[in-house]
Amino acid sequence: MSVVRNAMEAHFKLTQAEREEMIPSGQPRFQNRVGWCRTHLNKAGLIERVDWGVYRITDAGKKLVAAPPSRVDLKFLDTIPQHKAWFHKPKSEKPSASKIPVSTDDQPPAERIEE
Repeated sequence: MSVVRNAMEAHFKLTQAEREEMIPSGQPRFQNRVGWCRTHLNKAGLIERVDWGVYRITDAGKKLVAAPPSRVDLKFLDTIPQHKAWFHKPKSEKPSASKIPVSTDDQPPAERIEE
């Protein structure tokens, strides 16, 4: 993923300060956002993990690239049934929040993804 993250940093012309900005968990914000993006694309079936830190585009992902929508955001990803089922899973089926410490800044910010 560092190859992808580095390419994205260059593409978006991130400043050193933007690359180093941290979230409360101590992780760089951009690294966190790229990780969430990878998770959403994986849960939508657009990429798949083939090894530790190695992902490849799936046939569904190739079809998307061949005829891209105007935006790939949460609204679009929710048109993919497997993503919608994962992202909107009832709280009763999710791990107990008391067992997993979570910082709200580490959550996938819908408004950021929508941007």
